[in-house]
Amino acid sequence: MKTGWVVGVVAVSVLFCAGAAGGEGGRDRGDRARTFLVLRIAEALDLSDEKALEVSGIFKASSARRKELEAERTALAPGLRASIDAKDETQIQALVDKAREIDRKLVLLVPETFEKVESSLTVVQRGEFSLLLPEMRRQLRRGARRGRRMHGRMHDRGAGDPS
Repeated sequence: MKTGWVVGVVAVSVLFCAGAAGGEGGRDRGDRARTFLVLRIAEALDLSDEKALEVSGIFKASSARRKELEAERTALAPGLRASIDAKDETQIQALVDKAREIDRKLVLLVPETFEKVESSLTVVQRGEFSLLLPEMRRQLRRGARRGRRMHGRMHDRGAGDPS
């Protein structure tokens, strides 16, 4: 089960990163990634519609929390830059500590999300979920590679950022 959990963390991290790509396209990618993930889980575990909606809600809430934390982290930058320029060591340390705490929360968000999803499943579904994660990870890697290749081709043609 430990290996499945780690694989799950990687899979969700990839999906969260897709959602964090920024701009309207990033939001669409995050929604599509979450939908793909939930549909894949629902199909493989034969989840009821209600349970699939519950799982989707868990991922959606986690994504919203990630966006909040990222905004908090970004908002620290100007103050930290000003404190560094002013050589205010007390303020620098306070902001570094705050940034570190936000980073810690971001890192823990993924395993906490998986724990919430797993706690909503039956024991048998947890076992199936654990078996599903390696295949999903492979699919996500293939999709990420295709996306990087496509981004490179569009950039080479002068299309700019595809998001």
